[in-house]
Parts: sequence; structure tokens; C-alpha cells
Amino acid sequence: MAWRAGRSAVSRQFSVVELSENSTVLDLSNIVIYSTRMGTEPQLLGEFEQMVLLAVLQAERTDAGAYGITVFDELSARAKRRVLRGAVYMTLDRLEKKGLLSSFLTEPTAARGGRAKRCYRVTKTAHIALRASQRALMNLWSGIDLAVEKK
Repeated sequence: MAWRAGRSAVSRQFSVVELSENSTVLDLSNIVIYSTRMGTEPQLLGEFEQMVLLAVLQAERTDAGAYGITVFDELSARAKRRVLRGAVYMTLDRLEKKGLLSSFLTEPTAARGGRAKRCYRVTKTAHIALRASQRALMNLWSGIDLAVEKK
């Protein structure tokens, strides 16, 4: 039996070894190491994900709570940029799937036609990821003054 390393779209995460035409062995040791590391290192956040998480934190401080429209309003008012509501809702859903947000439904109200609101809370994991992002950006900005003209 000849051992040949196979090619895979995820070859950096695990290696495929073909024993024969009909049998294959997967070396999953890298995946175990990777998933172990993921638990100790903060998740990397995209710019819009950071903005949505920060908008949720701001909206949580209000009496209305953090739900889709209040998060959208916080983003629009504080970021001073055009944001699509659909992008906010999609990002809230993605962040919840990543474990960076948790959500709960409020009691239905007559003002909302008997519908409940889905409110969001930032998780501890998200706090850690936001602090790591903040530190990384502060380190990158350290010593840079854009007001000074380059010659």
C-alpha cells in the first residue's frame, strides 16, 4: 500500500491520505489543535460586525433596548454613514450564530400589532473580541498623526 497525500480545499486544516482506491484516512490532528486555539484567542471581527456590536451596546443602554430598529438607528446616528436595514438584520443573525450575541423575544404588544420584538445582548465572547479589536487598532494608530503633512 502506497501512502499518498491527497489534495483538498481544506488541506491546511487536515490531510487526506489514500490507502487504496477504496479507502481513505483523514488526519484530524490539526483540527483539534485549531479548535483548541479558537477557545483561547479572540475572534476576528470585520468592520461592520464591530460597528453592529457597538451599536447593540449603545442601544442596550436605552429604555427601548437593542432590537433591529434601535440598532439601525444607533448605527445611522453615530457612524454617520448610510446603512441598509437588511444588512443590519443579516449581521445581527450572523453574530448570534457566531455566539457574539444572544437574543430573546419580548412580550407581544398592541402597538406592534400583537408581535414581539427580538432584543439582543452582547455576549462575553463579543466583549473580549471587541477589546482585542480596540487594542489592535490603538496599537496600529500609535504614533500616527494624519494631520501632519508628509514631505
